[in-house]
Amino acid sequence: MLLGAVEGGGTWFRAAVGHADGTIQRSIRLSTTAPAETLSAVADFLAAYPLTAVGIGCFGPLSLSVTAADYGGITATPKAGWSGVDIRGILAQRLQVPVTIQTDVTAAAIGEHRLGAGQGAESLTYLTIGTGVGGAFLVKGQPVLSQLHPEMGHLPVRRQPDDDFPGLCPFHGDCLEGMVSGPALAARWGVPGERLPVGHPAWDLSARILADGLATLLAVIAPDRLILGGGVGQNPALWEPLHRHLAVAVRSYWPRLCLEDWLLRPELGDQSALLGALLMASGARRGAG
Repeated sequence: MLLGAVEGGGTWFRAAVGHADGTIQRSIRLSTTAPAETLSAVADFLAAYPLTAVGIGCFGPLSLSVTAADYGGITATPKAGWSGVDIRGILAQRLQVPVTIQTDVTAAAIGEHRLGAGQGAESLTYLTIGTGVGGAFLVKGQPVLSQLHPEMGHLPVRRQPDDDFPGLCPFHGDCLEGMVSGPALAARWGVPGERLPVGHPAWDLSARILADGLATLLAVIAPDRLILGGGVGQNPALWEPLHRHLAVAVRSYWPRLCLEDWLLRPELGDQSALLGALLMASGARRGAG
């Protein structure tokens, strides 16, 4: 039985067809443009296959309470033109199969828990740092949700004494996302993060801020493992200073924590969210049956 998967990002959308074991048969990638154009192209691709269910991992914020009138829709996003778009409803109406939706970072967490670096973890946090900062928390492989989904990127973080950067988040200014995301790096230093060399002061400062954020997550939800993904999060220039500052942040209160076993890179690379969406589709098919 074929399943469909969609990964919706602010820059790219990807769609795939595959199987419940995580095997992808075919996939496409297209630029994120206007909602009608983007979702029509995704639906055209998926409609060509006899799918039994579809899983979506999408940028947010999303309305994820199944009792909400706008369930499956994007709420107040800074992505122009996408606020209020009923992404789940549009694809479900077009494809006429069960469609389930989570945030893209939750889909990535599900993929890594089942097939990657999170295998065997009782609790798992996935944090992605790229265009934005997003996070998901799984317990026994299931996302922890209520009326809202986690917005770890909007954690308040302590301002460093030598830092007067106001932050780039349009909602909160100097929250975690506003201080360490890719756009924040570019605004602060004048060049994209990928052009900043190892040892540049940007990485030490970002690591200090991020270490505070990770220590907060450890104190509040204490996940067995934390996977750090995204273009900024996986930049090798960040990891040495991050380990150094995180060790200082946690050693006095969590002396037994082995950072090498707790803080991990994703094993599925840029396939984490797409594979997670495929696994979500498998669950949606079983639920419909």
